[in-house]
Amino acid sequence: MLGRQFGWPADNGIVQINIVAHTGADGFSRLARQARFDGDAKAGKSYLLTDDFVGQGGTLANLRSHIMSRGGNVVGATVLTGKPHSAMLALDEYSGNLTRPPYMKGANYRISGDLTNTDNVMNNTFWIGVQPALSKEMLEFAANKIEGCLGVNG
Repeated sequence: MLGRQFGWPADNGIVQINIVAHTGADGFSRLARQARFDGDAKAGKSYLLTDDFVGQGGTLANLRSHIMSRGGNVVGATVLTGKPHSAMLALDEYSGNLTRPPYMKGANYRISGDLTNTDNVMNNTFWIGVQPALSKEMLEFAANKIEGCLGVNG
């Protein structure tokens, strides 16, 4: 509809190829079952991503990575609806340097400070990001999985 409204071409050749079942899923399940895509992006072409819903942004991030890894340029994204916290996502010096992954090249985002500490966190620590909307149950689940991997309390 956006393409038709603005006279932009739509590319229906890139499709999600798996079912992620994120509705009602905890944070760990969302990470374990990430969206995968197939289809050729056109090198040098600009893409506006659209999705029906954004929770933590993983589907859009994976789609962006798919397009950019094939030479496409992602100029923005829009969604029909989302969780209130999704509109407040921003990087700060304590996030770990999320500006470094290839899918962030050319992205428009806000930075707080010079990110020296984030580079240190990303390069020299075992870092686990915590999304503010995670419930106590979700955090306990993640903690138990990490303890299991490290052989603690088990």
